[in-house]
Amino acid sequence: MLDSQEQAAQQLLQEIYDRQASYSSVETRKPAFESVLNERLAQLHNTNSSSQIHEDLLLPPLEQILKQPKLVKLDLLVAYMSEIVRFVENIGLGLKFVQEYLDKAIEVYEVEGYSLIDLYLTKAKYLRLDKLENPEREKALKTARKYAEEQQDKKELIKVLIALAEYYTEVSQYQESIQACHECENLIKENLKLSSIYYPIVLTNYAMNYFPLLKYDIAQEYLLQARRQLEITTSGKDDRPQERTIATVLHYLGRITEARGNLQDAMSFYIDGEKYQQMCPEELSASAFYHLRLGELLISANRQAEAKDHIRKSEELFLQIQFSSSGTIQTALAWASICDKEGKYGEAKRYTDKAIKEARARNFVRGELYCLVKLFWLELKHRKILSALYVFLQAMKTWRKGEIARNGGLNLVGQYLLQVLLTPIKLLLRSPHKVLGTAAFNSSISHCTCPKHQPNNVAEVLMVQKGIQEPSSVYSHIMSDKP
Repeated sequence: MLDSQEQAAQQLLQEIYDRQASYSSVETRKPAFESVLNERLAQLHNTNSSSQIHEDLLLPPLEQILKQPKLVKLDLLVAYMSEIVRFVENIGLGLKFVQEYLDKAIEVYEVEGYSLIDLYLTKAKYLRLDKLENPEREKALKTARKYAEEQQDKKELIKVLIALAEYYTEVSQYQESIQACHECENLIKENLKLSSIYYPIVLTNYAMNYFPLLKYDIAQEYLLQARRQLEITTSGKDDRPQERTIATVLHYLGRITEARGNLQDAMSFYIDGEKYQQMCPEELSASAFYHLRLGELLISANRQAEAKDHIRKSEELFLQIQFSSSGTIQTALAWASICDKEGKYGEAKRYTDKAIKEARARNFVRGELYCLVKLFWLELKHRKILSALYVFLQAMKTWRKGEIARNGGLNLVGQYLLQVLLTPIKLLLRSPHKVLGTAAFNSSISHCTCPKHQPNNVAEVLMVQKGIQEPSSVYSHIMSDKP
């Protein structure tokens, strides 16, 4: 038998062991861990630039949570991951993040029996960095939809349908996207309290489908409706999601205005849209497309030096975030247009051919069609009639398997061919016309009015132009034979 001193010592040791075990238990650590995660979430939400937060502060907590999923509530984790995904895209970790964290999170929380809607939506968003049309991306969206329908959660279902609509727009399945918008609209009518949040987004998505179908009047009307709704709902509020939508509305109003030939007003729309985008946490992909569209407009206006500044910035951003699905292809075509304007036909053709090759490698059908249209106009401009005819037939073949096959083809082809046939007349009349790759004449631009090219920034711009006369590394990559 143990004497009283030995018993007391053993009891003390047991108490120490029990206390140590409690310190390492999930329930004891949970409040502290949730506190840290809430602090990190606040940092992300209140920070506009990814450069202000180091990734080492953000990713280790995820590793701990995925090892012990009960450390935090799932809604807190989803909120954290939803905010962090913007950051990881900006620093070029999008695909790595999907593979190392999102897939693992889906696996862990599926075992725990939690709803996975937001995790699947996040996964789908970042799969677009590699390929727009990706079976895994569509599968993730459809899985999210299944969860939302099973849970009969109307708000979550609207979010999923909006994501599906955006996906179908990006892969040229416009009717499927419009159908998803219809479903969203019906759900919103049944739940009017969600109208102010989601209805402007649905209206914007409608417009994004009618724009590539050349139905500019319909697209513009939807955009103006969305703008009116947004002006009401954001009055006096700090509402970042709505501000993002306003930025998109203004961006597409700019594209429609540019397609109609009014370059000055189109530039104002682009610049105003970027001002709204800058009110939101940093999204480099949105900024990259802003610089791309403004650069393309300046090319049309024969403002080559200013165009180069914007195209160079666009490609740098696309490279930084590894947005290889469409961004680098479009910036390559912009450089090809600049070379053509400078009388460098051979270089312009090589850049365009390389862009076509990349578009095909990524199964980016709409991008391939865009490249072929640009090449058609390049060949026609240089009186290479047989080559232009061959490219035209290639474009029709591509359009047949892409845009035509999916979008009521013959009517769209008829509109396009009519624009092609009217081009000589419109060139003579110097009137605007809609066909991609052609010029617009009814609006002259004396200078770029963006903040970068304002008088107080002229010295900086001149230094950039003097020090960098050629496109950056993305341009060299497009022109090389390396993958």
